[in-house]
Amino acid sequence: MNWFVFKFIPASIKDRPLAVVVATGTVSAAAYGILSVISQRQHPLPFWIFAGIFALTTILWAGTYLALGQSILSRRSLGAILFFAVAFRIAGLFGAPIYEDDYFRYLWDGRMFATTGSPYLTPPSAAFGDDTLPPAFDQILGRINNPEIPTIYGPFCELIFLAGYWIAPGELWPLKLLFLLADLGVLWLLWRMLGPSRALLIYAWCPLLIKEVAFTPHTDILATFFLVLAFERANHWRGSASAAALAAAVVSRLLAGIFVPLLLWRSRRAWLIFFAAIAASYAPFLIHGGAGAGSMSTFASQWEFNSFVFGLLKPVAGEDIARIICFCAFPIFYVWMWKKRRDLLDPAILLGVFFLLSPVVNPWYLVMLVPFVALRPTAWGIAAIATILISYATAGNLGISGMGLYDHPIWVRPLELLPVIAAAIWERRIKPGLASPDRGALYPPPMSASLQTGLATESQRALE
Repeated sequence: MNWFVFKFIPASIKDRPLAVVVATGTVSAAAYGILSVISQRQHPLPFWIFAGIFALTTILWAGTYLALGQSILSRRSLGAILFFAVAFRIAGLFGAPIYEDDYFRYLWDGRMFATTGSPYLTPPSAAFGDDTLPPAFDQILGRINNPEIPTIYGPFCELIFLAGYWIAPGELWPLKLLFLLADLGVLWLLWRMLGPSRALLIYAWCPLLIKEVAFTPHTDILATFFLVLAFERANHWRGSASAAALAAAVVSRLLAGIFVPLLLWRSRRAWLIFFAAIAASYAPFLIHGGAGAGSMSTFASQWEFNSFVFGLLKPVAGEDIARIICFCAFPIFYVWMWKKRRDLLDPAILLGVFFLLSPVVNPWYLVMLVPFVALRPTAWGIAAIATILISYATAGNLGISGMGLYDHPIWVRPLELLPVIAAAIWERRIKPGLASPDRGALYPPPMSASLQTGLATESQRALE
């Protein structure tokens, strides 16, 4: 995308990357700080405030990335990017969750795990009318969505919920801190894989992460950390460590399972380690009475939100047939790509196709996409993680009567998807050699020794 940047961005801006980072970072930090204060005072948050702040920070995020025309950053520019990345997350840490209530389930699961030994045994509704509940948890219980369904979160997530309960029962801040540690852990892994590349800014300043991890904590960041760790270890030919990390990602979020063939196909030992780790994670809960399989089945067969291909097929083929078609289409695409163009099996593409076919595409699902867009920046990937926040424009948040709370006005999904399609088409028309130079190497295959030496030399010169 550099040719586009150098054509339209004034030289006075391109030649002062540190000034650009400081200016846009300061404005973004102020915007997130204002959002933090307002979120604590107004419930629910007026949608125009939400839309305005995230539109502003998204423009600044994408604009800063484009303005940093050089792929390798100076020490000062990198330091400024990391400073503001932490500042944005601190603002979210002190802010209230926005348009989400999943965290009440996290708090409840932590207590159930601590008091009964397993969070999977009974649904929250079984505790209705329990006079022995502490007042704080009685309020939490009353705000859990779908209380008749037992928890669907994986074993590692439940361990984090338990840790949060041990630190401060019924309080959200311990979970926010733990999730932010995972978030910053991903940033550290990306730095190991990319070096001082401007592509780090894609992850470090991503507004989606600020919303879905710092303000409103979601468990997807846990799976994302282990998934990126699995790729980082595989890139260094550490198959056993990669398999163990991948297992942790899967028991945090089943979606990470789509990367199992991509990472493990070379090694029988890695497969054994992977399945042994999965079995060890689930065995204590299965022995204790279950691990949420029934709840996951209900989710997969009944729920729908922000769907794309499924939403188009449902009125034509019916809900059941549409689910079957979408369920079968992804593995068909996977096998076709594996046999024909394995070299193009980019994790971001796999996730993008999965989300395109999925009946449920909550915005926080795309947290997992962000690091892979940073590793191999694409216009369509940046567009996808920028526009997904539009899905919060539901009838309930907009105050539209006569529709379901989570229904979308007709303009929402085209506004989400069309920029992604346009970006993908635009990118396909770029002549070879004009694409962004900071597309990092991702397993498989690892970077060649000569490429690693060249990047290290260039990075060292930039830091001197």
